[in-house]
Amino acid sequence: KTVLIRGRSPDEVLDFCLDGANFPLIFPEPIRPIGKVDPTQLRITVGREFDFLHWMLYCIPCKWRVRIAQVHPGTAFVDQMLRGPMKRLRHEHIVRPDPCGTLYTDLVSYES
Repeated sequence: KTVLIRGRSPDEVLDFCLDGANFPLIFPEPIRPIGKVDPTQLRITVGREFDFLHWMLYCIPCKWRVRIAQVHPGTAFVDQMLRGPMKRLRHEHIVRPDPCGTLYTDLVSYES
């Protein structure tokens, strides 16, 4: 899925996404970190792993562990599921300039 974020540069959009404290704001369903998490320490960097509880369809609790596989400054970052409800999941967050702002694309590939 691609959305236009008006009035923001790709760097601004990606920086917002790389701040892990913003993750609950951009995730489409209820999610919360598992364990003690300091929001000021949630910067997304390569190799970082996160555990969280995701309420699928708002009613099915599901624990996930993801690892940040790649970060490409100004263009993208990729997270991959290590443990969770699917056999495999790769999630690419891609930003591209647009005359009106930034095009933000979520590209998800998975195997159930």
